[in-house]
Amino acid sequence: MPIIADIRLAFPEFADTAAYPDALVDLYLQQAIRQCDPVHFDLRLDDAQLFLTAHLLTLGARARASAGMGAGLASVGAGSVSLSFASPPSIQGLLDPSLATTLYGQRFLGLARLGGGMRLVVPA
Repeated sequence: MPIIADIRLAFPEFADTAAYPDALVDLYLQQAIRQCDPVHFDLRLDDAQLFLTAHLLTLGARARASAGMGAGLASVGAGSVSLSFASPPSIQGLLDPSLATTLYGQRFLGLARLGGGMRLVVPA
């Protein structure tokens, strides 16, 4: 089972403890641990949990960075006012389309497909 140090070692972009405090990394790590089915991922379980954690950290950072702009805001105009919003990718059959929006999510999906399809365990 991965620990916070494993996340920081595997993904140096999350090494900044001011931007990514241990409590935040651990929050997403615990979510990833709960959401990855050990039977499905088998020997790739630790890798799946690392990639899913990095994906969640990236989404969290994006959300914090765009908090003042509004969710999904892609661009803003000025003269004659223009707003455009990003639409999430449409991927048929994907439980969580946001997985396709980060490299980490894509790597997670690759591992999930190796196990014969994707199945996430959703906590009750």
